[in-house]
Amino acid sequence: MLGLVTPDSAKEIEKKTKNQTKTKLWHTERSFRVTASRVGEICKFTAKKDQEKYAQSLICNKKIVSTALEWGKSMETTAIEAYEGKTGKKVERCGLYVSVQYPFIGASPDGLIGDNKILEVKCPYSIKDEMIGSNNYFHLEHDLQLKETSNYYYQIQTQLLVTGRDCCDLFIWTNVDDKIINVKKK
Repeated sequence: MLGLVTPDSAKEIEKKTKNQTKTKLWHTERSFRVTASRVGEICKFTAKKDQEKYAQSLICNKKIVSTALEWGKSMETTAIEAYEGKTGKKVERCGLYVSVQYPFIGASPDGLIGDNKILEVKCPYSIKDEMIGSNNYFHLEHDLQLKETSNYYYQIQTQLLVTGRDCCDLFIWTNVDDKIINVKKK
């Protein structure tokens, strides 16, 4: 159950959940919290939506299965290896970070880079065999920066808040292209 989170208990949760989806504790701890991947949709919620149904969707952890999600999960390791090859930087896998200040918030970046950066990987199924651009990937501005209205922007800002880091490399990977977009903490 959700209770007081100390710096030590937060570190312990992160350490014990490094295998993320393969770890029962990762699923359990996430079930008590608003996770970074949901923050954008929560911030954009309007009263026009069915509030009860929406609240239920936040607390009921139904496993969502889709071709796009399965593709993203299956290609994540390949994408991280491509990022490491492209940048020469080592990515350290990490678990679920829980905010000590806001213990109802959790975040699981795809990796840590050095002492001050996180990695978030996206492998979009809809353009898996295409070059990446603002014309086919609606999360990007014309200058190939992440739109501040994108749910991914909210996700990354929440990850930065919870991890205490200052910037993120968003790595977008397809079979034929990749892009690194640096996102700074606001």
